[in-house]
Formats: sequence, structure tokens, C-alpha cells
Amino acid sequence: DPSDAAYQSLPDGQTAPPLVIPITVTDAAGATDTQNLTITVTGTNDAALISGVDAVTVSEDQAADKLHASGRLSVSDADTGEAGFDLQSGLGSNGYGHFILSPTGAWGYVADNHQTAIQQLGDGQPLTDSFEFHSKDGTTHTVTITIEGTNDAPTVSAAVTDQTTDQGQAFS
Repeated sequence: DPSDAAYQSLPDGQTAPPLVIPITVTDAAGATDTQNLTITVTGTNDAALISGVDAVTVSEDQAADKLHASGRLSVSDADTGEAGFDLQSGLGSNGYGHFILSPTGAWGYVADNHQTAIQQLGDGQPLTDSFEFHSKDGTTHTVTITIEGTNDAPTVSAAVTDQTTDQGQAFS
């Protein structure tokens, strides 16, 4: 039975003990002969199933210095020993922040809120960053962060001092 767990859990390239079936044939004269039919099952890589929190939206300026997001991925794999993650980290696809994934599936993201691209976002305008994680068997799964702009209050670049002028005179 190909759905039997003993076969489904075979890692890629590993073989199960061969199944030997004796087959006996008898002809019309009553002579018999027996031969063995040997079936060998070799495992293949069954793709892992990865699920969990893989899309998060954060708002620009939600924190003074760093924008943070986190979640957890889970993995299941019919192949023995492949339902897991190794420690992984790297820069997001668009270079705004860094991702990290622990062997437990917990992931985190951090981006510097002071980046020009983030600070120039208009109210509700999105910007994305993503990272492709992989399970122990190589199955990939992408986590995407959307950073949404907020309405930044205007800033005054120099102090305005009290000034007076006479009517009809230029003010500068």
C-alpha cells in the first residue's frame, strides 16, 4: 500500500526492506515452478507543508527607531526527520529590514524606521519586504512584511523669530 506510513516516511533515496513474494505456476502436466518476485520501494522527497503567520502589516513610525514584526511558521513532512527548520537569517528582498527564523518556527523582522524610503511613504502608501525561508527538506515559504505610511506632521526647519515691518514694506 503506497500510503502506508512505513513507505511514506522513507527519506529521499532510502529503501525499505524488500518485499519477496513467491509465485508458483503449474502447467497442464502437473509440473510446477516457483520464482520469487522482489519489490523494492525507494523513498522520494515528499514536499513539506508549511503554514502559519506569513503576512504582517506594520505602520511607519509605530516605534521611534525600529519597526518590528513577528510570527510563527509550522511545518509537517511525511519524510522522517524533515519536519523542521534550521536557523536562518538575512536581509529582506527589498533591503529594508532583517529577518530571522528559529528552529522552532518563530520568526522576527526588524527595520530601521529612519530609512528615507520608509519616511517618504504617504498616508496608507505600502512598501513591502519579504524573505524566503526553507524547511529541512528544502521546501520554501515566503514571509512578507508590508510597511504602511502614516501622515507625518510637518516640521519647521528653523525657528521663526518675532519680526515686524511697516505697512507697505517688504517682509523677509
